[in-house]
Amino acid sequence: MPNPQVIVNTSPLLYLHQVGYLELLQRLYSQILTPPAVVEELAIGKNKGIDVPNIQAIEWISITLVKSLTGGQEG
Repeated sequence: MPNPQVIVNTSPLLYLHQVGYLELLQRLYSQILTPPAVVEELAIGKNKGIDVPNIQAIEWISITLVKSLTGGQEG
């Protein structure tokens, strides 16, 4: 049974995509959340010619503002 949810930043999305294992996140977690800042970081990488995932097209990844551990909002 997958873990309930995870908040993912740029590094795991980028590197799992590059080695062909991005779907591993979907197998391990029932909900994958990522902040809008990650979308921006990936767009910068794409503009530099880096092979990045198009997470806006992946329906099992939710792009959303997330609360930080200190109670504020992140990205």
